[in-house]
Amino acid sequence: MTDDSRDDRNVTEALRDIERSLHDLHRKVDHMSAQQDDIDAATAALTALTGDVATNVTQLVDTDIPAIQAALAALPASVDTTALDAAVAAAQGTASTLDTAVSDVTSLAPSTPPAPPSS
Repeated sequence: MTDDSRDDRNVTEALRDIERSLHDLHRKVDHMSAQQDDIDAATAALTALTGDVATNVTQLVDTDIPAIQAALAALPASVDTTALDAAVAAAQGTASTLDTAVSDVTSLAPSTPPAPPSS
């Protein structure tokens, strides 16, 4: 075997090693990109959910509960609304807790999703 043929073999083996490394790297990048897509989808779903909850809490606090309270206040004094008054107060507490929870969850999500990795 000549020195030239040994050199050719060494170069060929080195090129195969590089090709395998590049293939492994490409596979890992594809896997990471798929994971990032999953994270981006989960972030979008969570952001939409917190937006829906925030809208419903606002409706409850700003419109529904005051309307119920006004209707209760307009009832004759002979009507016992004690239990209903307690339920309205509980709803206000729940709305407040939900509002805080929505703010906490919203603060976890970035305002804009991260840019996908360049390929």
